[in-house]
Amino acid sequence: MANRDHRTLAALIHYAGIPFPWMGAIVGYFVAMATGNQYARYHAARAFLGEVAALMVTATVIIISLIMSIPSAQLVLQGQWEQIDWVALLVKSVVVWLMLALFGLWNTVSSIIQGTRALRQEEWGKNRGLDRLALKLSGNTHRHPSLSGPVTRV
Repeated sequence: MANRDHRTLAALIHYAGIPFPWMGAIVGYFVAMATGNQYARYHAARAFLGEVAALMVTATVIIISLIMSIPSAQLVLQGQWEQIDWVALLVKSVVVWLMLALFGLWNTVSSIIQGTRALRQEEWGKNRGLDRLALKLSGNTHRHPSLSGPVTRV
């Protein structure tokens, strides 16, 4: 079972991801490596993978938005301002910004939940792909980085 210091560092890694998304995971990983904390190293790898997934979702939304803006951009370049559907363009922009804001909120809430679960040493349930990849990246060989002892299932 991970001791309180290990659990606290793991939780801080997730909480640091709120104001400093990439830095919390990267700095936390190196601190966990230096201290030999496998539990925190696993959570740093998991937080890092979460940030990679968040970047991919954000980039996908932005790319789709830009692709949808190409017809309007072509009309602007041709000087045909009167043919632009300004309402559709405005609605698209508002929807994209709302999607990004909601995703940011979800990412924040997710970091809080993951940090709280790390502090309580709760297992996520089934061994999902992201968890397996985090185990590999962190160098852990155990099924769950609690290393030994009982784990609370959620």
